[in-house]
Amino acid sequence: MTTQTPNPNDQTAELVATRQAFGEALYELMKEREDVVALTADLGESLRLLKIRDEMPERFIDTGVAEANMAGVAAGLALGGYVPFAGTFGVFMTRAFDHIRVQVCQNHTSPYGLRGAGPHRPMGFAGQAPLRPMGFAGQVVNLASMSS
Repeated sequence: MTTQTPNPNDQTAELVATRQAFGEALYELMKEREDVVALTADLGESLRLLKIRDEMPERFIDTGVAEANMAGVAAGLALGGYVPFAGTFGVFMTRAFDHIRVQVCQNHTSPYGLRGAGPHRPMGFAGQAPLRPMGFAGQVVNLASMSS
């Protein structure tokens, strides 16, 4: 799957919400790779993961409103040889900082996609830019984060 960044000056380019792109891209990746697992903290609908939940329920985990738990589950899955994508809003992922640092980074598990996806505007949601709450990610060794 090849994704090309639209030219902002191209009036014919289709703009897609970050959460829509996240859900669709993860679905396509999961069709190609059996080792990829989707995790969410009660945001399956918001992150457009319901198609994954319905078609690949064995690789969809909803931890409920428990981002710290989601980070721990992602770390365990990574240690078990899976490639977890944990999706939530950046502002909520700050609840899991200590779990990310200890369970993910110090164990070198590197779950992909510890991500804040902003559903309303390209630079944020509910008036908060996701880069602000996810700023801690740049200070932690062995962590790669993606944020819109």
